[in-house]
Order: sequence, then structure tokens, then C-alpha cells
Amino acid sequence: MKIIKKILRIKFLNKSLLNIFVKLHNFCYKIISRLVIYENNGIHPKHKIMNYHKFFIDNVNENDEILDIGCGKGENAFDIA
Repeated sequence: MKIIKKILRIKFLNKSLLNIFVKLHNFCYKIISRLVIYENNGIHPKHKIMNYHKFFIDNVNENDEILDIGCGKGENAFDIA
């Protein structure tokens, strides 16, 4: 643990490690997202957990104007319309 603390105090090395780990995190997140969608028949688990679809159906009124950015396949937009 002492060695890690010493390494993290070196500014140049700290920035380099941060850059590497952020890129690794982003790469892993993309892979994990694709795998979990594949395993759940094309649906990301956050949609089941957050229940997005029901929320929008229950809270969007007939006269509301909606801009759906990043709508995926558009299932929510279709049902709201």
C-alpha cells in the first residue's frame, strides 16, 4: 500500500495512470453494456430496473411536446405518440 501511495504522488505518473484507467474503464463499460443487452434479449437491465417505459406512459400528457434524444429503437416514442 505504501508503494501505491508513493506512485500516486508523482504527478506525471499519476496523470498517465489516470488516463490509462479511464480508457480501460470506458472500453470495459462498452463491452459489458453490449453483453448485458445481448443476454437480456436486447433490453438493457436499467430499463427494467428504472421502469422507464411505464414512467413515460404514466406521466406524458396528450398535449405535451417530447424530444426523445438517444431513443434506441424508439419503442417509448412510439407508445407515447
